[in-house]
Amino acid sequence: PRGIEIAVPILGRVSLQVAVLFLIQLLANIFASAVGVRFNLWMMDMVPITRRGRFLSLRERVMVISGTALSLVSSWILDGCKAIDRELVGYCVLVGMAALFVVQSYRIVSRIDYFDAEDCTKKHSLITIFTEPLKNRQFLPVVLYLMLWNFAVYMTASYVNVYLLSDLKISY
Repeated sequence: PRGIEIAVPILGRVSLQVAVLFLIQLLANIFASAVGVRFNLWMMDMVPITRRGRFLSLRERVMVISGTALSLVSSWILDGCKAIDRELVGYCVLVGMAALFVVQSYRIVSRIDYFDAEDCTKKHSLITIFTEPLKNRQFLPVVLYLMLWNFAVYMTASYVNVYLLSDLKISY
């Protein structure tokens, strides 16, 4: 749901825009929380215990370094486009780059060989996949915590960026 936020300004009334943006953020963070926990559990199942610490450490380093590098490149692109009065072109370039990263990530993950597990033979409905973890009393606080954390971080991040750009006059 992240990319759909671009369409919010065409809705007209500000109150409707705020309500729709709030709903999009809420749904995105609910899905991110649920998927994030499941993804981490999936990685725990895929990586042997003897290599897990090294793998997770390397994964975290790659994520921090690539996130920092992409932020710097993104800011350089946006500053360059803003300097020639083509700010929207800069955003289009970044959205295009994000789409390429999504396609590449899908290609990489789809090539992973999965191990055979007895649980994988059962068919589950989409509703069951999202509701079953919430029935586990030990797992529920983790999901709720991550949902609230993601919601708080992503809701405030947009406003912090606007504040940095407009009030503090910091470039991209």
